[in-house]
Amino acid sequence: MNSAGNTSTDTAGSSASTPESTTIKIDLLRDLRSIWSLLTPALQGQLLTVYPEAAAMMDSYEWMTRWTKTRDDQDPERPYKPMPQRPYLKVMHELH
Repeated sequence: MNSAGNTSTDTAGSSASTPESTTIKIDLLRDLRSIWSLLTPALQGQLLTVYPEAAAMMDSYEWMTRWTKTRDDQDPERPYKPMPQRPYLKVMHELH
């Protein structure tokens, strides 16, 4: 049985997220910490390019400085800002 819904073609709309690709992404990100050391540096870089959020899972400093925001009650115009990148924070994250 070969219907149009069962074939895979390369079209402009094929980059949309499908339930299958979402499941693969969730599974990959969930298991990433356990397989990271098995990946070559080139494959790690490729994975970080495709899934930038993976960096936040592998590096707590990356998560804190790029994926979270801190609240500044003194600035009502822009109350949520990126966490400042301070050298001592980087050292603290490297110590864990």
